[in-house]
Amino acid sequence: MNYLWILLLTPALALAHGEDKPGPHGGAIRMPGAFHTEAIVSDTGDLYVYFLDVNFQQLSPKLFKLGAALGSETASCTTKAERSECKFPSPLMGKTGKLVLKLQKGKGPKSEAVYELPLNGKHH
Repeated sequence: MNYLWILLLTPALALAHGEDKPGPHGGAIRMPGAFHTEAIVSDTGDLYVYFLDVNFQQLSPKLFKLGAALGSETASCTTKAERSECKFPSPLMGKTGKLVLKLQKGKGPKSEAVYELPLNGKHH
């Protein structure tokens, strides 16, 4: 019986953390730990990743280590003032599949945020 409750509540709990709505920058949201990630595919096909606290307030990307992969393609990620930017060998526009962000906040545990391409949410 407890298993049934877990199955019924899991989608509701995910939606309660904002994964059903665009983030403050218009991107798709995931919660891989005690923080959120917001992913956006730019007009040039690059990936922009914003880091947000549990209240969707901006966190410095300098607090995080980030890697990104789409299948066997890996991205080169750089940290900017308010976001991380990841460039894949070819643009992400029009691609499908599982986009995996590998994350670590400080010396905390490593985690993953998985997005399905194309991303839901507004693209910049």
